[in-house]
Amino acid sequence: MIKTILVPATGYETDVATFSTAAQIARMFAAHLDVLHVRLDTIEAAVAMTADGGGGALAPGLIEQLEQEVHAGEARAHQLFADFCSRESLEVVTDTAGGTARASVQ
Repeated sequence: MIKTILVPATGYETDVATFSTAAQIARMFAAHLDVLHVRLDTIEAAVAMTADGGGGALAPGLIEQLEQEVHAGEARAHQLFADFCSRESLEVVTDTAGGTARASVQ
């Protein structure tokens, strides 16, 4: 029986459909949703954006701009998740070791 479902959070509006589908399945099995937002490594991304990928000259402010975009994406992902949990009356729990009697999220 399904007990935990890993759900990606991107910070885009499409997350709502992903969360809804996962929540429907979680309710059927009284499963727990683990929601994961993967953060971009801005230094690695900036280096990859250079012409040769070897860390040549970076455009001024590139890393700062990437950091701002990453933080904005994290904030959007968190807000979409919080709004969804509130709207769906899903309990946010941090310890699922004992199991849950109904759908929950982390």
